[in-house]
Order: sequence, then C-alpha cells, then structure tokens
Amino acid sequence: MSDGERALRRQLEETREELRAVTDELAVANGELELAQRELGALREEFERASAEVASINASLTADTASAGAVGCAATVLEGLEMAAATLDPELVVRAWNGGAEALWGVPAAGVVGRTLHDLRTGPPADEVLALVATAVSGEGTASGEVKGADDQGRSVSYEVTCSRVLPGGAGAVAGMLVLARALDR
Repeated sequence: MSDGERALRRQLEETREELRAVTDELAVANGELELAQRELGALREEFERASAEVASINASLTADTASAGAVGCAATVLEGLEMAAATLDPELVVRAWNGGAEALWGVPAAGVVGRTLHDLRTGPPADEVLALVATAVSGEGTASGEVKGADDQGRSVSYEVTCSRVLPGGAGAVAGMLVLARALDR
C-alpha cells in the first residue's frame, strides 16, 4: 500500500469517527428535543386548564358584577319607597336596607347590611319573614302574609310582609329577594 493510500485510509477513518461523533451528538440532541416536546405538551395542557379556570372565574366575576350593579340600583330605588324594603342575596344576607326598614326594625343599615335577618330582634319576626321568603322561592315567586312581632319598644305589632324573587339567575336560580314590610297597627 502506498503512502497516498494510507493517508486516504487515515482520512476516511477520521471522517468515520467524526461522523460517529456527529451521529451520537444528533442522537443526544434528538433525545433532548423529544424531552422538550413532552415538557411543552405538559405545559400546553397546564396552560389550557389554567385558561379554562380563568374563563370560568371571569364569567363568575361578570355575573357577580352585573348582580352587584343590579343590587346597587335596587338599593337606590328602595330608598325612594316609604315602606320598609330590603334586598337579600341567595344566602339570605341583607344587601340593601332602606330608611323605612331602619324605622320599622329599629336598626340602621350599617347594623344589618352584610348580616342575615336572623340577627334582628325587633320588627317582624325573622323566622316568619324567612318562611315567606322560602314560600316565594319555591312557589309563584311572591308570598305575602300578616305576622305578629314587637316594635323596638317591645309593644305587640301586626305587620304585613311581602317577599318576591328578584334578579333571576341562570337556569332558574334565584339571585336575590325583595322584602317589603309595613306595620298595620301604627
């Protein structure tokens, strides 16, 4: 074998080694790419779940904002009424309380808004009012009745109370109640 052939073989062997090294590097890079692709897929799934959760939260906040705006509007309307008027949310928490309600129950709005009717000790009895609320929710949407209670001086008083569903929610859900009351004996 001549020197030229030996040099050519040596060069071919070096080229084979370089090709093997490049093939090994490509195999490692391919493995890394496959791993990165799996991680990106997992991140995409996590992003899609988070995106769905954000969309759900956004829809809920939009509904809550609309409901809060309607309750705020209702509170403004309630102030114009001469009789006692209050709005309740679905958990029966007082959200609006007008001057008539302050006079009838003897409790200022600051003392009742954000609390349930169960906390009241004067005026129409909370249990009887809440029974009318339950009737309105499960029945025709409005319930009225005469209830006996005590005024803030402890005197026996008869009250006319009307409860109505308001602010209808999705799928027939009740999003609020309106309670109107007046003393009959005064």
